[in-house]
Amino acid sequence: MSILTEIFTASPEHAMSRARAHDEGRPPTPVGDLFETTGVTDLELEVLGEIVARAVGVGGIDTELHPVHLELDELSQVPDAVVAAFAELPALDADPTVSVSIDAVIASFCALEDIDLTEPEASDLVRRVIDLAVLAQRRGDGLYLWTSL
Repeated sequence: MSILTEIFTASPEHAMSRARAHDEGRPPTPVGDLFETTGVTDLELEVLGEIVARAVGVGGIDTELHPVHLELDELSQVPDAVVAAFAELPALDADPTVSVSIDAVIASFCALEDIDLTEPEASDLVRRVIDLAVLAQRRGDGLYLWTSL
């Protein structure tokens, strides 16, 4: 069975409510900014965060996803510094005077041995996480990952 993963923006309360609903077998409250995928875990998102952080020049930040609540093992939050790095990437990609590109991030991510995503899957993941990070930062929300482990 593959792992269902949701990456979404929300307030901490909404994220916990959504995770509790999943745990209890109830339909979770909808979120407008949600990316569902399979086979992506916190490890892939942490590794991607490291690549993005280095690309935007903030290497060395903590990219480890943080548990939101002790009773909600499946719910993690992406650190704010990582969200900011993801959100900065589109502006740098668009600046011709800077040698940072989303395509280079995707290529670096795909080149890793431990990443079992095809280039189109990796590209979709990277671009959607960037979009969600931009929205989260603009709204003051968090960026969360829920997995069906």
